[in-house]
Amino acid sequence: MVTLLVTAQDPSLEEILQQINATFSDKGNLEIEARWNYITDITTEHEEAMNAARLDFQKEKKEKAELLMKLNMTDVDADLVRQAKFYKSMGNLLNDSQLQEMNKLGSQMESIYSKAKICNYTEDHSENCTPSLELEPDLVELFATSTDFEVLKYS
Repeated sequence: MVTLLVTAQDPSLEEILQQINATFSDKGNLEIEARWNYITDITTEHEEAMNAARLDFQKEKKEKAELLMKLNMTDVDADLVRQAKFYKSMGNLLNDSQLQEMNKLGSQMESIYSKAKICNYTEDHSENCTPSLELEPDLVELFATSTDFEVLKYS
């Protein structure tokens, strides 16, 4: 691994961190917007857009973490070192195909969770019941308003 020496007089570390912050802010906003679109309207198109935005941001975090790991921060301001450590911790060591698989599984889990339904407590609890209560708004409302321990435990 090549180590780049950064000295206290070198303003480039501060500039690098400012650039990373701006990039993370932009990419993070794109990821959150794509995620919001998916959560509010679960479609294959939104899922693919969310996974693409997430993967793009993850690649960026990994790239920046690798850059920061190459820097020797001896005699550098403690605040800059703290910031660099924070950004390094955001990168991960997964390769692109592992990141894609992780994102795909995560969105599948979200989709299953958001579409799940359960039977109402007052209905027959056998296999004959028809699941009708969704997380939103049904179960959220039930948890907010019910004081019946058995209903809450069942739900």
